[in-house]
Amino acid sequence: MKEMPGAPPAPPEPAALRAGPSLPAAAAPPAALQPLASAATAAAAPAAALSGLLITSAMPVDLQEQLRGLETWAQANRRDSKWDAIKFWSLKIPAIVVAAGSGVSAYYELKGLAVIAGAVASLCVLIDALNPGGALRNAHLRAFNELRILQERMKSQWQVGFLRHEDADLLAAEIIEGATKEKDRINDAITIAETSLAVTTRRGKH
Repeated sequence: MKEMPGAPPAPPEPAALRAGPSLPAAAAPPAALQPLASAATAAAAPAAALSGLLITSAMPVDLQEQLRGLETWAQANRRDSKWDAIKFWSLKIPAIVVAAGSGVSAYYELKGLAVIAGAVASLCVLIDALNPGGALRNAHLRAFNELRILQERMKSQWQVGFLRHEDADLLAAEIIEGATKEKDRINDAITIAETSLAVTTRRGKH
């Protein structure tokens, strides 16, 4: 549309309506403030560890010895379970391999080799039957887990009694007395498992 002659000029466009550069984005918070939350969380961890250490150090000597004895017994059963696993497969794997080799030898009519391989496989099976100690792996592993559970239960009972300000000696005596029945049960389970397999050496009660 053309401007009419004699019409007054149009007023200039306000500066606020003119297109201009975009406003800058809001500044990010200072980097120094970001680690504060992490530092506060990290500071709580040593405090909790120190509190637990103080509670544990307040245990009577007799209770500490009971817990150390249970840990020694648990580790012994753990080692036995690993050794039992080795014994369990040490003769079964050679017997399987040799038996397979015997079948292959018979297929290719290597009769002498097949007879020897069959004899070796039979010998491995016989020795494994006479020495079934590897079958105790599950019994020893179960004993290890149950002893660890018993340890944690005794520690929890001590922590609860300590926070209730109970008498330390009476509390320790109750915890030790309460754990005796569970220790006997675990020991009897190991004894029954070993006796059923005619194993003479066993981990005694601690």
